[in-house]
Amino acid sequence: MARQLGMHIQRGQLDAVETMFVKDGTDIAEGVAVKQTKADEVSAVAAANDKVYGIAGGKRSGVGVAVVRSGKIWAAADDACVATLSAPAYITAAGKITHEAGTNNSLVGYFTSDEVATNGIQNVPSYSNTVRCVQIFVDL
Repeated sequence: MARQLGMHIQRGQLDAVETMFVKDGTDIAEGVAVKQTKADEVSAVAAANDKVYGIAGGKRSGVGVAVVRSGKIWAAADDACVATLSAPAYITAAGKITHEAGTNNSLVGYFTSDEVATNGIQNVPSYSNTVRCVQIFVDL
């Protein structure tokens, strides 16, 4: 069974999911990190020093995206990511989860499983259910 990326999978704390507009109507793939660009608007993380606002979840194409800021979710993983239960999780410049701390990596939470799956679902820019993913607890 494929994993729905950016889907809040923990009961409670649903106030930690916000609906935000997307910058310039540019869709954001589920499970990647986003940065805030203005009051109610986000775009995908694109550089190492971008401040992470949350992880993108479900969306309305060209209009908005749900952003998870707290709770357990599946998120897109970097190709080199090695998940370790309870270890810190960081974001790469491409907005994906990694285990590697670096001077420009933002800490976003911790791994809640040591599983690295290859069946995460993303729907932007095109549908794919073969995205490498990990389960984390986001704490932003």
